Order: sequence, then structure tokens, then C-alpha cells
Amino acid sequence: MIGDTLKGLGFEVIPRTDADQTTMKRAIQEFGARLEKAGPAAVGLFYYAGHGVQLNGKNYLIPTTAQIAREGDVEIEAVSADWVIEQMRYARNRLKHRDFGRLPQQSFFPTTIARWAGVVLRASTHPPAS
Repeated sequence: MIGDTLKGLGFEVIPRTDADQTTMKRAIQEFGARLEKAGPAAVGLFYYAGHGVQLNGKNYLIPTTAQIAREGDVEIEAVSADWVIEQMRYARNRLKHRDFGRLPQQSFFPTTIARWAGVVLRASTHPPAS
């Protein structure tokens, strides 16, 4: 549904469903390459509707196949949100937007809005009000 809406607005969409870590990383890498190729006037939007955690001040996206039993497993099994940010920043576009979706209440990923160097990062633990 989100993908169809974005396509209707003129965005190229790289859909991945129930992705493992390698698939997630390759999709993020492909996204960064496409964004860079589109040029500095392009707008990049990264949308992730899945689970995430925050550990020691770093945010991670959790692949469907992740085997996380303790904190030490996070860096091995998850995908760092910093990696997404770096892929987008490397493209040197004027505006980038990341939406990490509405993660479940029990997630360690806090509600965050941050802006720097043309980057908008949004993550929320609560669904928007109707």
C-alpha cells in the first residue's frame, strides 16, 4: 500500500518483505546507488516498517531472521540505522527522509525527529492519531 502510493507520487520503489540481513543491506546499498545516480536535486525517502532497537545510543533495524538473545547479538544480527544514513548522505542530495515506521511500544527505539545536513530522520513508537 505505501509502495503503491509512493509510486503514484513518482518515487522509484525498492520493495523488500520479510528480508534477512543480507537482503536488507543490499537493498539499502541499491537505494544509495540509485539516489546518487539521480543527482543532487533528487529527493530520497527511506521507509522501514519493521522492528528496531536502540542499544548504547545506536539504532538498529532487525531483519526477520535475526537471532538476538542478548545485547551482544545486536551488532552481529541487525542492520545499523547509521548505515542507512551514510548511504543517503553519500548520495549528496539536498533532501533525504527516513521513516522507520511505527515500531511496537515494547521497542527500545524512541520517538525521534532529528535534522542535520538536509536529513530528516523520523521514527515513532506510537501510531499517528486518526
